[in-house]
Amino acid sequence: MRLGSKEIPKSLEPILIRIRDRVRDLIKQYKSLARWGRPYFFSLEEVATVVWLNEKLGVSLDRLSKFLGVDKTSLYKVMKRIEEGRVSYYDPDQRKVITEQKTKQDLIALIEEKLGSSAKAR
Repeated sequence: MRLGSKEIPKSLEPILIRIRDRVRDLIKQYKSLARWGRPYFFSLEEVATVVWLNEKLGVSLDRLSKFLGVDKTSLYKVMKRIEEGRVSYYDPDQRKVITEQKTKQDLIALIEEKLGSSAKAR
């Protein structure tokens, strides 16, 4: 899969597609993400994927927002909060929003570890 001129690693494609499909379902049900009132990320790995694509692969937030079906300002706000060291995501099992203290480097390391382990498996 490609986003613009960048080729997305195969192991990250399902994560992006899962976020995109969830956003579509939430918009169908609630008519807008603002009425949903919670983050559209459901795991730390999903947030880390978006950060890694933006920082390491150079995919713009505008292009990511178009692919995911979210407003670009909401994605910019998420990135601003991450720069401040706060990461929020919704846990459907616990039915609450979880906020963790993570830096961009922590999130990038999480994805690079995932990519490294999938490459070793092959």
